[in-house]
Amino acid sequence: MEKITNCEWLPMTISLNDYGGDFEKYFDYLYDVFKRDLLHNQPLYKGLRVGARKYPLVDNKHEGFYHLTHRDYEKTGFSCRQFDTRRSERLHWIKPVIENYGCTKNCCSRIKVWTEKKRVHILFEDERYVVVLDNRKTYYVVVTAYYIDQTHTLNKLLKRYNYYK
Repeated sequence: MEKITNCEWLPMTISLNDYGGDFEKYFDYLYDVFKRDLLHNQPLYKGLRVGARKYPLVDNKHEGFYHLTHRDYEKTGFSCRQFDTRRSERLHWIKPVIENYGCTKNCCSRIKVWTEKKRVHILFEDERYVVVLDNRKTYYVVVTAYYIDQTHTLNKLLKRYNYYK
């Protein structure tokens, strides 16, 4: 699946097929994206840097990486997370979505931003994609980012947006 909108700042998805089905190469690519976009060249949200959780290390990779590429389908904890193709295909969307949350072009008219407690939600409704940031006062941390595969989940997020906006 590729992007739905024609937003010039949003790149196309990158899938395992783009790596000839070589999972190891694809996984290394994803980790390089994580390091590039969230550790070495961090985006800014409202003038504050946005990073990712680094510790603990899991298989020599930062824990935050697994949270952005894996999903806990059973809601049983980190050890039960499974690789999520749709999250991974869009990993390189996190930085541009954060940097362009205020875009007012026609293609971006349905980006919704709200804060619940200390967490900022950036919902790109047309792409069914959400990024969640935790406010740490002097910086932000990406909590999660994912493709919304269920319509009821999208509707729930829209309801929360309307409540908190």
